[in-house]
Amino acid sequence: MRRRRFLAGLLGWGLVACTAPAGGAPARQVRGVLLQVEGATLTRVERIRLRDAAGREWVFTVDPAATGDQPDQRLDPAHLRLHLAYGQPVTVHYRETPAGPVAERITD
Repeated sequence: MRRRRFLAGLLGWGLVACTAPAGGAPARQVRGVLLQVEGATLTRVERIRLRDAAGREWVFTVDPAATGDQPDQRLDPAHLRLHLAYGQPVTVHYRETPAGPVAERITD
């Protein structure tokens, strides 16, 4: 009986460990309108600036592996510039780093 409880406890902790974000930093998110989109190339976003509903401005470095709404969808500067032009909000999922926030995913 004790062995079953022990194994069940290990399984539970294993599931918690598997669902924790990589790198130990908790995933965070903020929603707002884009103020600036900097593209490193035609297909890669390097940095974005966003204003949230409270009026706070955020600057994010964008992870080259960042995705959009679909896991296999890469972000491109043109799509984000459409959001910028029309004032359509986006949600930025990010992690904090010593160098500042890094966007891991940006969704419509």
